[in-house]
Amino acid sequence: RNLPGDRQKALDIMLPLVEGEEQVASDIYCMVGRIYKDMFLESHFMDTQSRDRGILWFKKGFESEPTLHSGINYAVLLLAAEHQFDTSFELRKVGVKLSSLLGKKGSLDKLQSYWDVGFFLGASILACDNTRVIQASEKLFKLKAPIWYLRSLVETILIYQHFKKPGSEPPAPRQELVDFWMDFLVESTKKDVSSVRFPVLILEPTKVYQPSYLSINKDVEDNIVSIWHVAPDDKNKGIHEWNFVATSVRGVSLFKMD
Repeated sequence: RNLPGDRQKALDIMLPLVEGEEQVASDIYCMVGRIYKDMFLESHFMDTQSRDRGILWFKKGFESEPTLHSGINYAVLLLAAEHQFDTSFELRKVGVKLSSLLGKKGSLDKLQSYWDVGFFLGASILACDNTRVIQASEKLFKLKAPIWYLRSLVETILIYQHFKKPGSEPPAPRQELVDFWMDFLVESTKKDVSSVRFPVLILEPTKVYQPSYLSINKDVEDNIVSIWHVAPDDKNKGIHEWNFVATSVRGVSLFKMD
């Protein structure tokens, strides 16, 4: 990621090249949009001017050559500008095209590139398709996507989570598991960790990864380490929690995503 000053220099170079041209490659439009998207994120969602400029350039890229990359970024910034799928024709139009582009990629099982799986995940998040979100998140983990790529993906997740309108309807099926994976992806990209509650994947003897949370309680005389499983579905909820005194923990094996 460039420093803010470097971004301004990049804009000073790129904008004269793209503003006066009728035909510019979609990737160039998206590069300009990405700079404005970064500025919007770093302002903690306050810099609406950068948001709107990001929308403009991702829209240009999407209309020039519709791709999952330009479409997902265009859609999530529209959400940040108060558009909603049930009321915004523009957002619904992008959603229909994204669905078509995703269909051309084939089923998730056939995707072997973390780029494609990440696009699949981003589109599934926007479509509120919990089953696909869970499946794509686990596959992205197994593909060992690099942190720099996950950070880019997490930006989309953070914008979506911040601007998604809470509905009056009950929580969607498997929402607890979706929340786990969103936590897992966000936490995996943080440089500084200050939390005492972590999303973790436990490799079961059956070679299946069990989504869980681990917490450390330092407010008691004997530090307590707690682990609890996330219910795999809405029908299998219950208490699956274990508490250990810190001194009884002999060792821990960690797998780092990088």
